[in-house]
Amino acid sequence: MTTDLGTTLTRLLAATHRLSRSATIRLEHGYSASYYRTLGILADGTPLRIGQLAEYNKISQPGMTKMLASLESRDLVQRIQDPTDSRAWLIDITATGREALVQRRLELAMVLEQDFVSLSAREIAVLAEAAEILESRSTPAPGGNP
Repeated sequence: MTTDLGTTLTRLLAATHRLSRSATIRLEHGYSASYYRTLGILADGTPLRIGQLAEYNKISQPGMTKMLASLESRDLVQRIQDPTDSRAWLIDITATGREALVQRRLELAMVLEQDFVSLSAREIAVLAEAAEILESRSTPAPGGNP
């Protein structure tokens, strides 16, 4: 079957969203998806200002401030002084936050593994290659490594 790149990317996006949603629903614990999304942004890049995090999360700055207070109270993020502006703060992920993010991704993968256990070695190799391609083309978080 031949398909154009746009159609293929649309299918990939829809499938990855369904996979993520399906795995998340099956897990009975953890923080909200927005918490993990914020931790992921911070883990992939450099510390960011609250306004930048709000923009990348597509939420209001007051909403981001409230979420960060909750993340900070759980020791998942920390505020650090902006070295370029002593009046401003940057938000960075803590070791605890990084560990929580890694653990969540492993738990999601374990839940999904049940759905893929019957794949052939060739199909697993195709998925591994697709993952490499997607990783190489993914836009890193701001300040992150390409």
